[in-house]
Amino acid sequence: LNSPGLIARYEKKCTKLQSFVAAHERLPSYSARAPGERTLAVWLARQLKSLSPIKSPYTSLLESVHPIVQKQVHKHLNPGATFQAKCDELIHFVHKNRRLPKSSQTDAHEARLGRWFYHRLLRIDTCSDSEMRMLMSTHDMVRDRIAKWKDPLAPWKKQCAELTAFLQEHDRLPKASKHTPHEEKLLHGWLHAQA
Repeated sequence: LNSPGLIARYEKKCTKLQSFVAAHERLPSYSARAPGERTLAVWLARQLKSLSPIKSPYTSLLESVHPIVQKQVHKHLNPGATFQAKCDELIHFVHKNRRLPKSSQTDAHEARLGRWFYHRLLRIDTCSDSEMRMLMSTHDMVRDRIAKWKDPLAPWKKQCAELTAFLQEHDRLPKASKHTPHEEKLLHGWLHAQA
């Protein structure tokens, strides 16, 4: 597997990949019209898929091609780190903007982050336990959206629980007057909307 002939052929492919990435500042694409680019894209995908956490001469060669390729190698060897980085981006965005990112925004970064989060929601039942913990630890808004996605009645159930807690604490229905606390006014408004 580590014979000089195999390593030499691997080095040759890495050199072709290096030339391509240096010239185009991107990875080769499957959908490219140029057959040479498609072939390179398929080869790279196979190499990334076959990476092993145990460092080999092939991994080192592939990492040395270009920082863009090195990033892909790292991503394939450490999928949890990539997921955590996205969760960190989500935390930063929600704290800064006080809302979740939207995939329909003109801001490219927000649109990418919004698409990433939306795709996580679509596959929420297939998230690993560690991915779910990372997502749930980001922000209350994220937890609420996940709960709503898993159970569309979750927001309503949450309001019912808040109403129950209010009734137990105050032994009366919430009201909305000039001196009523904001949270109680919100609960009062929600209760009246149910009627």
